[in-house]
Amino acid sequence: MTRTRTASHLVSAVGLAMLVALATASRAEAGAFIFSGEGDLDVISHPVGYNGAGGPLIVSVCIDPTSANAADMVIPTQNIINTMNNLAPASPNVTTLSMPGATDWESVALHELGHCGFAFAHVNAATESGLSGNNRNYTKATDGVDNSFDTDDGVDNIIGSADDVRDDDVNLHWFRLGSNNPCDPTLPATIDSTTYARNTASLPGGDLFAANADFTVCNDLGFVNTEAIMQQGTFTNEAQRGLAGDDVATARLGMAGLDEIQGTADDYTVTFVYAGLTTSCDLVIDFDNGQTGFAVCSANATNFSGDHWSVTTGNMFYNTGANWFFNSVPAGPTVTPTPTVTPTPTVTPTPQVDHFVMYKAKGSTRIDLPNNGKFPVRDYNLLLDDIELSNADVDDPENYQVKRERSLLVPAVKNAGAPLFDADLHYIRYQIKEAKEGAGAFVAPSYPKAQKHEKRVWSLLNQFGTINVQTKKVEAMLVPAAKDLVALPPAPGNHTHYICYQASATKDVTDQTPDAGGKGKFRKDLQAYFGDQFLDIDCALDRNGLPSFPGSPVAGNCLLNLSKVKSLCTPIVKADVGGAPPRVTVAPGGSNSIPTSTESLLCYQVKLASKVLSADAALLGNVSVGDSLKQSKHVKRSLSTGTAPHTQPGNQFPAPLQVDTKKTEFACIPSFVSAVVPAP
Repeated sequence: MTRTRTASHLVSAVGLAMLVALATASRAEAGAFIFSGEGDLDVISHPVGYNGAGGPLIVSVCIDPTSANAADMVIPTQNIINTMNNLAPASPNVTTLSMPGATDWESVALHELGHCGFAFAHVNAATESGLSGNNRNYTKATDGVDNSFDTDDGVDNIIGSADDVRDDDVNLHWFRLGSNNPCDPTLPATIDSTTYARNTASLPGGDLFAANADFTVCNDLGFVNTEAIMQQGTFTNEAQRGLAGDDVATARLGMAGLDEIQGTADDYTVTFVYAGLTTSCDLVIDFDNGQTGFAVCSANATNFSGDHWSVTTGNMFYNTGANWFFNSVPAGPTVTPTPTVTPTPTVTPTPQVDHFVMYKAKGSTRIDLPNNGKFPVRDYNLLLDDIELSNADVDDPENYQVKRERSLLVPAVKNAGAPLFDADLHYIRYQIKEAKEGAGAFVAPSYPKAQKHEKRVWSLLNQFGTINVQTKKVEAMLVPAAKDLVALPPAPGNHTHYICYQASATKDVTDQTPDAGGKGKFRKDLQAYFGDQFLDIDCALDRNGLPSFPGSPVAGNCLLNLSKVKSLCTPIVKADVGGAPPRVTVAPGGSNSIPTSTESLLCYQVKLASKVLSADAALLGNVSVGDSLKQSKHVKRSLSTGTAPHTQPGNQFPAPLQVDTKKTEFACIPSFVSAVVPAP
């Protein structure tokens, strides 16, 4: 492959704001982290939001709508987000660009997202070292006590390889123990401080320095056309849109958390989400010639513990002077593993969102309000993007028409467990359907129709164990709302919105669908106690007027049978339908939202238990398996009786401001998605 250099651009650190650029040099085991250096050699830096507590992180990425090339950046931005979310190492990962003489913006943007998103440093010395020419390709290090970089490329005469003689230079590049091969895409199951090291005393016998995944180094190691995306340097006529093993290993090393040990409570995962054409996000993309001569990430960070830093904000700037090529082809589908089916209960991550009990509801008729207080059912169109699906999928993102409210979700405590995360956060469930005008590009004389949902099988894990479900069609969205029994509450702030799919359990054998003659069948004894603002009143006394489950932790709660899976709701990015010419919509503009959590909600059909079926339920409620129950039904709330709760949906949704509730429908359980595959 012939490589052509671009013009170089040098940046430097300024206070706590680290500027890291993709500049000209020749092409670049785990890599290095920004903010590491002579003052702190062992720094491990983390994405926005990490503070030492484990769990899922969501990092939003957006494009400044006033930027040059804003529309051209949309697809490649979505592509680099998919690439980072997949964390799939590849070799080769360097290909020839289809536009001769151009620089591939997507490749450069992937590099800058490595800086601003994962807090990666360059794997090579790069321009910030002050070295010139090919000497910038030596592995990332400090210049030692003599304050001068030592540049001896060893016997093989390959810069950046394992036999470089670096004298008193101090290595900053994390390498794999026993290997020191940064180009190999086959990675160990465990990546943490027990399998990777920075100190060169841990190098394999005969190696003198940590190797970096430079293009020439990788070729010499047998991995042709391969290079870490975090090697500083870009070339015309080529594209580098996939991660090397070194890039993935560095990300996973950071994900081992504060204790740097994989599999402990402080581990985290990262999901990057595209927030659209806006500046209201964690990482903003913009063309600004005043900020850079080529490309740069400007990242602010905070030191929250010892050697650990986390990014607080980031901006990725580009210069219009380059001959940029903007990829217009969406990336391939998200890489997901085959669903795992096992009858053995799995350790479940701790939920970070509440359980919800869903009540069938409709807007109260209010003649004093526009449209009698009802939701407008015509042309309220929105763009919804499921964060669990690839933007390369034909049905995601897509435009949907919001029809009318169908249910009210109330936060609930399950089995007298942890208190509510947010007692004020409720949801209104709106029926939706595919819009007449889809999200595809305008082709005269009209927009294409919206794509129907592609059936998929989802592997999930929640407090009841593993389960596989098949989604059939899109049926609803959940919009954050406030509720008050006395007066109209203020609208809630930004919270996660969800798209809901009609779903049912598959016949795979899982914890919740145990083996029944070679096929999985949904459990008949799945029961749980729930308490919420309605149930605590409805279930305080049974139908005989006696206290419910007296003397137990669940006194006054309802015991519900969870009879079947009905719906899967997953987090979404919500945006205006947009487009030129404008698509039809009556929805207000500028009400975009991004998720604040990555957990999904799996909703089960419920009814009051008439008999105790579960040994766990019996123990918790001070009753016995087989005992009959006479629980009280939900008391309807309505405007006519003066009991209709006041509601205020968020995101400028105009209605309903009061709802009549009818009956208990579903219980929605926080759930973690482990895999998504097309349905057979």
